[in-house]
Amino acid sequence: ELGFPLVVKPANSGSNAGVSIADNAEQFLTAVKVAFSNDNKVIVEKYVRARKLEAAVFGYESPVCSAIGEIKHSFAPYDPNNFNVSTGDDLIIPADISREEAEKASQTAVKAFKALGCRGLARVDLFLTEDGELLLNKIGTTPGLRRNSVFSRLMEDLGLSHEELIDKLLEQAMDNADRTY
Repeated sequence: ELGFPLVVKPANSGSNAGVSIADNAEQFLTAVKVAFSNDNKVIVEKYVRARKLEAAVFGYESPVCSAIGEIKHSFAPYDPNNFNVSTGDDLIIPADISREEAEKASQTAVKAFKALGCRGLARVDLFLTEDGELLLNKIGTTPGLRRNSVFSRLMEDLGLSHEELIDKLLEQAMDNADRTY
């Protein structure tokens, strides 16, 4: 019913490991096998041709959203040889989008963060389609925190150095350790 191309991925993976794009039935069967080799549950969704936007959301009661960034890959998406190369080097801040698109992306990121009960930090991945539709792709609740990771780079754009970010995250966690949600 979805037609091709399709994205096939493990349901509980934290990266692009085991994720494939299938353009036909033969590739689909291979992709399902690869995904099941990484998880016992698989998600199949329609491939969306779109720009990949990124937001860092930070906080508890009143979460703050970073500027919106855009990932510009020099390789095919979901290439198994490159699934873990998004170190932030391919991140453009701010994304070359309109102010209205950036505001909508920020609002969507914070709304999703709150709706899912996220606390502390999350990286929110969004798609902006060619016809201007903004789609929530996924939320990473434990994003990479290397100095040059996407989350760290987006927060640095807000004025927080990597060291200050780590300190703030620890302070927030300690301040909110006694909460019951």
